[in-house]
Amino acid sequence: MSNAKLLLKKYFEENSLVNTDINSFNRFVNEDLNKILEENKVIEPTIIPPNVDEFKIQFDNIWVGKPEITEADGSKRDVYPMEARLRKLSYSAPIYLEVSAHIDGVQRESFKLQIGNLPIMLKSQFCHLNGLTKDDLIKHGEDPSDPGGYFIINGSEKVLVKIEDLAANRFMWKKKQ
Repeated sequence: MSNAKLLLKKYFEENSLVNTDINSFNRFVNEDLNKILEENKVIEPTIIPPNVDEFKIQFDNIWVGKPEITEADGSKRDVYPMEARLRKLSYSAPIYLEVSAHIDGVQRESFKLQIGNLPIMLKSQFCHLNGLTKDDLIKHGEDPSDPGGYFIINGSEKVLVKIEDLAANRFMWKKKQ
């Protein structure tokens, strides 16, 4: 076996092809959502009550929970990917936002609200499967050799396809001189 083939084989034994996708998703939720929030942190309405000099709405914090479902009776509970597949559900987690109102420079009230649901990438740090042992994965109906890196939307597995069209179906590398 040539050195290049041996090097590639060794690399892929230690690194999954989906690790970059999972790391990117984790970074998006942990860092990029907060950067987006910082860019739009303060809203100043154009119409304010007549007895108020200054009124601001401030977005204080944003975070994503773990995947859950709301049952017909209104109860919420954790959902795992296999159940989402079988019940044709989206494997998603709530996105929460903390908002505060500031009147004349004084914070008057603060509240937390759910602003939506975010599809969760399997095996990311927000997935219930992250860090489970082989036996635990089997217990939850998952294939232990599944690397993750995809989403479940309405029960169907969806993957983001990256295309760099230098050469179709060819793995390319460059030898350093």
